[in-house]
Amino acid sequence: MLTWTSNAAVVIRSLIGDSGLSEGSGLRLVIHPQSRSLVMSLAPGPTSHDDVLTRHGVRVFLDPAAAARLREQTLDARITGDEQRFFLTT
Repeated sequence: MLTWTSNAAVVIRSLIGDSGLSEGSGLRLVIHPQSRSLVMSLAPGPTSHDDVLTRHGVRVFLDPAAAARLREQTLDARITGDEQRFFLTT
C-alpha cells in the first residue's frame, strides 16, 4: 500500500489549503491510460472506484491502476524555499 511521509503531508495540506477545497478533499493519483504516466491532482473527494488512504491527517485517492503500481512506494516531498516537489521512493 502506498505510504507518504510527514513532509509530503505538509505539502498536500498546503496545496489543499491554497486551493480553497473543503474538508474531505485530497490528492488524487491516477495512471494516464495512454501514456501510463502518474498524474497528480487535487480532488474534492474520491471517485467511486478510488482507494482512499488517510495518513498524517491528509487523504490520498488512488485509482485502481495507481494503487497497483504504487503498492510498495512511499510518496515524499522536498521543500526548498518556495518550491515543493514530490518524489517516490521504495
